[in-house]
Amino acid sequence: MKSLLVACFICACYTANAQQHATSFTQCQLAVDEILAMQSFDIDEPISEDARYIFFEMYEELNLIYQTDINDPALIGLVDDFNETLDKADDINLNVSMFQGDIAHVESLNI
Repeated sequence: MKSLLVACFICACYTANAQQHATSFTQCQLAVDEILAMQSFDIDEPISEDARYIFFEMYEELNLIYQTDINDPALIGLVDDFNETLDKADDINLNVSMFQGDIAHVESLNI
């Protein structure tokens, strides 16, 4: 049981770290806190928490898209998920201009 808790903790730490920062796959190389600082709202406003999770999702989904082979059938679902996350960002008027290169890449996949 103890080893299971340790494994879960390690996975949670890895996942949290992977979502908060850019990887070599994404064109946007900013940390989530830097992206939040570029938004039209103050980082202390309640909307900031929603925005933080949306940016985590964007990084996670982009990393999966970049790592998935173009012929993999799972890519369609990954692109759909990313587009849904972009819709969430649009719903709360987030500035996603720093992701334009990544968004253009996803659009170029023609899925």
